[in-house]
Amino acid sequence: PAAFRWPKDLHAHVQSDWGQFGHMLPEALPPERLERPILVDGRQRGSLVLWYEAGSHASGQPFLPEESVLADSAAQRLGETLERLQGAETIQRLSYLYAMLSGTNRSIIHCKSESGPLDSLFQTLVAHGPFPMLAIARTDNGHLPLLITHAHGISDGARLYLGQALSDPRSHVGALWPDIAAGRVIYHPVADQDTPETTA
Repeated sequence: PAAFRWPKDLHAHVQSDWGQFGHMLPEALPPERLERPILVDGRQRGSLVLWYEAGSHASGQPFLPEESVLADSAAQRLGETLERLQGAETIQRLSYLYAMLSGTNRSIIHCKSESGPLDSLFQTLVAHGPFPMLAIARTDNGHLPLLITHAHGISDGARLYLGQALSDPRSHVGALWPDIAAGRVIYHPVADQDTPETTA
């Protein structure tokens, strides 16, 4: 930053829940550095570190008192920015959820056939839900196998693997079937090292 005495030699690193930015931290940071926490909603969610390369300037404290104040202000502004981003993400998620629920309710109300609710639900989830991949499977007798009736964004190979997992009692899905049959919501990766990643 130009506000520092030696801006061309200054290194800055920002680490937060959203990623890392700026210069890479050296293995051994010089003791003469400025390090400030980044607070979001009163909790530390990252840090700001400012330093000069060892030996690049005269020994002693390279930072002026007003530069320390500036570092405090920069960390505060970063926290406020992250707080706004976090709020925007929350609003976006709630907007997705509201649009998805509203679309689902409208679709179900106007259904006129037995398969209509499931078709409408799938179309609504694809249109309004942030799902890059989505599949719906059903059973007519309450037991395995499950048959895939709707699929979106799933390759032929992944769909074949998923179909096998939905049919095999020894698969991850088979192990989870008692919870699924009881109506519990399950999130579980069902992928081996050499198979496509799928989620149930």
